[in-house]
Amino acid sequence: MGKSDLMGTIWFSELERGYKPAEDALAIGVAGIIIYFISAIMASVSAFLKLSKSNQ
Repeated sequence: MGKSDLMGTIWFSELERGYKPAEDALAIGVAGIIIYFISAIMASVSAFLKLSKSNQ
């Protein structure tokens, strides 16, 4: 809950606007979250795929 409150403060209020370290940290954090979710989806999909091809 605290992280979403901080994201809202940085993106949608005037309190942190223009404070470059906070904006950069938020951008890197959001990119990390996106990469994490993509990798989780890829791992879930690959769990149902065969690892080797059939020789038939």
